[in-house]
Amino acid sequence: MTVQTIVLNFPTGTFAMPTSTVSGTSTYNVNTARFTGMSPTPTLQVAGGTGTGINSFLITTNDTVVGVQPAGSAGNDPSPAGDATAGDYRMIAALPNVPASRFRAHNDYMGTGGVPTQFAHGLMTAGARGAPLYTGAKMGKLAPVTQYMTGTAGWGSVANPPYVPSRVTNGVTRADGGPGDWDTGIGNSPDGAYMNKPDEGDVRLICHTFDQTITRYPYLLGSIFDQAPPGAPYFSPNRQVPSALMFGSIPTGVQRMRPWQTLLFHPRPEDPSHPGKASPRDHLIADLFWMPVVEPYAISQPFATAGKINLNYQILPFTYIKRQTGLNAVMKATQFLAIPTSDSTTYKPSARDHGSQENVNLANANRRRTIDVPATLQAFDTKFANGAIFKSATEICEMDLVPPGESVSSMSSFWNNNKLTGDNLREKPYVDIYPRVTTKSNTYTVHVCVQSVKQLPAHANAGVFIDPNSTASGPKDAILGEYRGSTTLERYIDPNDPSLPDFAKLTVIDPTNSALNIDQYYKFRVIGTKRFAP
Repeated sequence: MTVQTIVLNFPTGTFAMPTSTVSGTSTYNVNTARFTGMSPTPTLQVAGGTGTGINSFLITTNDTVVGVQPAGSAGNDPSPAGDATAGDYRMIAALPNVPASRFRAHNDYMGTGGVPTQFAHGLMTAGARGAPLYTGAKMGKLAPVTQYMTGTAGWGSVANPPYVPSRVTNGVTRADGGPGDWDTGIGNSPDGAYMNKPDEGDVRLICHTFDQTITRYPYLLGSIFDQAPPGAPYFSPNRQVPSALMFGSIPTGVQRMRPWQTLLFHPRPEDPSHPGKASPRDHLIADLFWMPVVEPYAISQPFATAGKINLNYQILPFTYIKRQTGLNAVMKATQFLAIPTSDSTTYKPSARDHGSQENVNLANANRRRTIDVPATLQAFDTKFANGAIFKSATEICEMDLVPPGESVSSMSSFWNNNKLTGDNLREKPYVDIYPRVTTKSNTYTVHVCVQSVKQLPAHANAGVFIDPNSTASGPKDAILGEYRGSTTLERYIDPNDPSLPDFAKLTVIDPTNSALNIDQYYKFRVIGTKRFAP
């Protein structure tokens, strides 16, 4: 079965003639010598290392290597030119038939000054010790930073750079010129054009390919060849995929060739022109999915919102009552990552294939922010004061989560100072909060005080009741009994109700049919009663 068909077109060019490469007694003009390393002892092929790494053997200074890379919205002209929209692999991965127009020759492909081209590629190793780029490779920049790690201009010796064509010189952008949408890689994995892979968990290990003695830290440092062994799940399914907002890295411009543009599930105050803010907003698609509350136990029933907190906490007409406790609880437990642009020189430290931890400051790795709940809820109060309400729980994606020391008005500059933060990290707090909130509360506790009274005939005929505790003179009525307590009611839909139509089919056949109004299928049930005594 054919999964994908890719058409590549290598433009005509003038290229240098490769020559035979000799080192010691080995001649590197055959694949065997290039992959097995120096004689007489085969070398473990990892990146970096002078004279012993893959980038020294697989491609040598006497070779000629040219290639094509993912094109951007500027087209596939092979001539040297900048294109900040190039390099989004999702524009290729999502198509069953990829035309040649989706690829563009490397920026050095055509050469300059009539000199034959020797190297025009961006090949890099999967894991590295030292420089990860093969001989002659050139890379661009995913984010608009001056320098990464400790190398000279560009990537230098960083081991985990994002793969971005060298045409991109100051960070990727969308076709409309706005900053591009990309994901932060898990741990020290490179950032790039991902689809928000769920975090399946990891553990600390004592392991090493050679001697099994080196500490491997979860996600970050240690042997690049070792990872947690398979076994029982580290995280529950609901922790891996808390809600449908995990879909936020799905590209929305594949067919239209609009790279670096994905669904928008966070406010992005510094980018008012993002296509995801157009009506209807992207986040509303998450309203088509339902995530029940299952922890610490299966609280939610089908089509019921028990266990969820209502975003519309204002009580009318008693607006002086602040019913914010629930949202305080939700946000207090939520943190988010914000990676400063200034971290570019220490960001994504190299995995050490021999477990070496020198020159790595782990204390510098914590970039998690808590939420200043009062500052965040100020925007909620302003919304209510303007006569607006939350109509969908997905509208939480439009509200800034404000860290301590910031305000709603400063969030645009805050994110401009944290440009190394991927789209998936910015959306993660909303991914976690969304399944815990609602705008359609259907579980209510009704507090009652009921009295059985007996009126005098004259009072009954007159339609009045004279309180027996009244100090007024004359005959009084009597209270025979009293009940004080509360009853919890739940509004729900029985999924086995035979009167429920096939909504998907009926919507296609008769979209105006009154049977599509789901409100008529709700029922009420009593799920708890408590008497207050005395």
